[in-house]
Amino acid sequence: MKKSKRIAVIVAAVLCIAAVCSAILLLSVAKSNKEYKNAPLSLPEKFTVTGHTGCMGENDNSLEAMEAAIRVGAEIVEFDLNFDENKNPVLSHDDPEGGEVTLRQAFEFLKKNPAVLANIDAKSTENIKSVRVLAEEYTVEKQIFFTGIEEEDVEAVKNDCPGIPYYLNLDVKKSRACDTSYIEELAEKVIESGAVGINMHKRAVTKELCSLFRSKKLLVSVYTVDRDAEIYRVLAAAPDNITSRNPDRVLEIIDEKSRETIQTHIK
Repeated sequence: MKKSKRIAVIVAAVLCIAAVCSAILLLSVAKSNKEYKNAPLSLPEKFTVTGHTGCMGENDNSLEAMEAAIRVGAEIVEFDLNFDENKNPVLSHDDPEGGEVTLRQAFEFLKKNPAVLANIDAKSTENIKSVRVLAEEYTVEKQIFFTGIEEEDVEAVKNDCPGIPYYLNLDVKKSRACDTSYIEELAEKVIESGAVGINMHKRAVTKELCSLFRSKKLLVSVYTVDRDAEIYRVLAAAPDNITSRNPDRVLEIIDEKSRETIQTHIK
């Protein structure tokens, strides 16, 4: 066989194997998605949905995004905390450039909506004590909590914002997210930090993790869960909170699954 023909045969074989593997993977994903979609709803009693900053197609860190979140039924709004060149707190993911919504404006919004909670995602703790000062001025201390808190940020939050709850951000290894000993280690970190729970990426959340954390009275908050397949999968794990750019869709799916559960029980 000529060299060119051998190469053509090898290439064809490789493409055939790749196609088979791809088909198997797609079938596996489809099967998993169906299982998650059909999984019974077993959310904790105080489960909440957070409207991610910029939810419902609004601009990130805008008052309009907060209004949109509560309009569709989210119990919590989220915004990023940063500090301008004068160390004033503003709503910004990156270094402020001017013209951002101020934390004062955000707290005015909360004061007008006393049933709404706010997830303050701290991108900096440079002058985090100003958050407590403003919260007391606007009497919204009971409506706020922090996420975005890394292990190195804990002392600043404890010292400068006593009494304001915070979630510890941890990078959970997906490959070990069902490993009880590993989950125990994560829970210990959260307990030692004084946090109320863990704030984690959607990719690694599991039912085992949520269950173990709940047994230790720790909360699990998951971000950022936008697509239907992600929503079904994360709901099946039963965390305490889901943060989404599409909070309306999360609530719709929960409502659909709740009605399915009721109909099943009736039958």
